[in-house]
Amino acid sequence: MNTITKELFAQAYESGHNKTVSFLLSRGYNPQLAEEAAQAAWVRGWERKEQLRDFRKAIPWVNSIALNIGRTRTRQGARLQSLPETLKDHWREPIASIDVGGKLQECSDAERNLLEERYIWGWGADELAREHHCSSLAIRLRLHRARERMRSLLAG
Repeated sequence: MNTITKELFAQAYESGHNKTVSFLLSRGYNPQLAEEAAQAAWVRGWERKEQLRDFRKAIPWVNSIALNIGRTRTRQGARLQSLPETLKDHWREPIASIDVGGKLQECSDAERNLLEERYIWGWGADELAREHHCSSLAIRLRLHRARERMRSLLAG
């Protein structure tokens, strides 16, 4: 069994992430879902890397994980509501923003800061990586985990 190091997996990610997104797009997934499913698949691949017997098959292996994640999220999509492009015409009770604010307080400081910098200030992964002194891969993984945490908190 091959031992997959952090460096080898990072190389596979760098060469394979865009291929995974393209793979999902070719299967008809919308760009946002393709990006999120690809990111989630690479995270899951990292967490279960010891299951991979042949490192040369890392990208197809992660693509199959991404396809399963995409299918699951598509099935869940009917239950999830996407945010409109502009909230100007979609006023809602302020209690919803209080709920989100309260749930953000349950996140760690690092998760909360990262989510704010990404979604309130609009910083990209490269800008966040420079600010936090780490790789863009690390930022994408942290963002993915922070989004997943918020989803679980908001789901109840």
